Amino acid sequence: MIYFLPGIAAAILIAYLSTSGGVQLPVGLMSVDKFGHFVAYLGLCGSFLWGFWNIGKLTNRILWIVFFCSTGYGILLEFIQFAYFPDRFFELLDIVANICGSFAALYLFRFFVNKTS
Repeated sequence: MIYFLPGIAAAILIAYLSTSGGVQLPVGLMSVDKFGHFVAYLGLCGSFLWGFWNIGKLTNRILWIVFFCSTGYGILLEFIQFAYFPDRFFELLDIVANICGSFAALYLFRFFVNKTS
């Protein structure tokens, strides 16, 4: 369980930042906002992969499940922002950045850490 604490903390932090009002960052394809989404989901997916790897349960199937759960979480939060928070917006490019960050975590993890899967 302790190995999953970074992933749980990342998920809570992402949910908090996604639903709290405040700073409006510039929008666009290559903005600071999109880079933030990329890094956040890279960390989220990577930290859960690290947790499964540490307990010896990381298989190719788990790798993809973590990837799809991470991207699904990002998509869900975009819809929640749109439906329940009037000062937040649904942005398709945020979802793309989330998916790219999760995929980068999966690729980097397979390349550098889990070379056997």
